[in-house]
Amino acid sequence: MSKLLNIQFFTLIFVAIPILVFAKQAEFQKLEDIYSTYPIYIDDKGELFSNHMVIRFNIKVTKDDKPIRQREYNDVFLTENEAVSNVLKIIESRYGINSIEKLYPEAKYGDIWRTNIRTGKQVKVSDDSKVFVFKVNDKYKLSEISRLFNNINIIEFAYGPAMEEPASLEVNDPLADCDISQEEDCQWAVEFMELNKAWKLAGESLHNDPNKNKVRVAVMDYFPSSNDYDRHVDLELSQNGGNIVENEFTQVADLNINCTFCPHGVQVASVVGATSNNNEGLAGISYNAEIYPMTTNENSFRDAREEINADVITTSL
Repeated sequence: MSKLLNIQFFTLIFVAIPILVFAKQAEFQKLEDIYSTYPIYIDDKGELFSNHMVIRFNIKVTKDDKPIRQREYNDVFLTENEAVSNVLKIIESRYGINSIEKLYPEAKYGDIWRTNIRTGKQVKVSDDSKVFVFKVNDKYKLSEISRLFNNINIIEFAYGPAMEEPASLEVNDPLADCDISQEEDCQWAVEFMELNKAWKLAGESLHNDPNKNKVRVAVMDYFPSSNDYDRHVDLELSQNGGNIVENEFTQVADLNINCTFCPHGVQVASVVGATSNNNEGLAGISYNAEIYPMTTNENSFRDAREEINADVITTSL
């Protein structure tokens, strides 16, 4: 009888003690091998998450146009508008709002007209004062953001961080395709300015429209009258397949030089328009440009603007 009571007693204790089940916390790892506007994380199931979301509203949602940084958003947003208040409540209840910033801090409500510098005509642009970056406390799944805000009529769109896998550096020029931390003469601008992404976009644009006009760049600088140097390996006349244009307004005779320390005008011209992907020298920044080397004088700006119709003018004085 005593043994039976003991068994029942321990059975009762075992049943009475609650069994605690701990849910495994998701483990996140920051993605390092992509370009993204804000940090992106991946969980052990391969799902992508972030703490940042960008929302463009289609109505005025703030009381003024001042930047929101360092201010309580409840004092800034038009919370008396029920639709605006509901959006804030949805985000707060689901993820917790850490901070809100205007994506374009200086944008003003209703400032939507600009003057086209080429045509002089007024053009309408989007109202960037309605775009906000929400930083939330709890990470959200990127695939869910569009569904979350899909049926809210005051929101034009919502999205997570823009991301892109790094484009391959499609040039083989020694000074461009090298490690800037290891080699002093590397083209640091290639990595610093992410030129590979620009080249990729430019290449796609040219592929879609092979007849696209080239960008005309007038390089105003000092080009010495000297033939004491060998030919510049990375600067080539347009008639020979390069992008250096020779006409009555340009000075190209002395540009075909390769020197231990090139004159400044030659340096600038080569940075802008050096022949790329030729296994020599550096890679020109401009993917699709015509380079017009010009000596700086009282007429050079007029000639660049009116005679050459330059899109870009670079000058060193």
